[in-house]
Amino acid sequence: MNYTELSYGMEKQATTTQRHPLGTLGETPDGRRFRYSFIDGAVTAGKLLQTKVPVADDDMDVVVAAAAAIGATSISVTTVTAILVDEYKDGFLYVNDGTGEGQAYRLGSHLAAGATATLVLNLAEDEKVITALDTSTSIVGLKWNRYKDVVVFPVTVTGTPVGVTAQDVADNTYFWAQVRGDADVLINGTVLLGKGVIPSDAIAGAVEAQVDTGGDDPVVAWVANPIAVDTDYGHVFLTIE
Repeated sequence: MNYTELSYGMEKQATTTQRHPLGTLGETPDGRRFRYSFIDGAVTAGKLLQTKVPVADDDMDVVVAAAAAIGATSISVTTVTAILVDEYKDGFLYVNDGTGEGQAYRLGSHLAAGATATLVLNLAEDEKVITALDTSTSIVGLKWNRYKDVVVFPVTVTGTPVGVTAQDVADNTYFWAQVRGDADVLINGTVLLGKGVIPSDAIAGAVEAQVDTGGDDPVVAWVANPIAVDTDYGHVFLTIE
């Protein structure tokens, strides 16, 4: 696992050049945890983030363009839409149906490809195909690294929680998204000490009180003192990881 110890203040550093692999786990001396991420759109501090919305044409039922034998270190697919250089680097190719279904492979660097073209996806170092894939039954999907192009959590859920911004973050920068420990986040409505909070369905990037019955939204934190009022930034203990 990629892991780094963060001195106090390092968790608030953001850069336009990449310094760690996406998803690297960082931890401050007091035990707060962060994930190294890349943001799509400028975001202020204390906002809940979610994963990038997948491209529907690429996320499943992509055709395998050439058989991949056991031990192969690349998998070729026939694209539906154009794919940029390294668009899926550090993400995953998974087999969603047919021979090899249920398996996933982390991806390395790859070239660009136009729509309806053959794209060779190199697997990450030490990854190898463990069940041979064929062109007649194996169909696959592509998934971005969950920490790539993260966005403010919208009022209508389109992804899963990634973390909370610990500082203002400019568009297209690398930064540390907080995933666990003491944090401050935008509050919507009334929250109660010690109770769980979930992504808000009224204010993007905010959290609100968990529904005790009938709710299925993910609890991302527990409310801590001091209790914040509506639209303020309140103290919570994050439990995203």
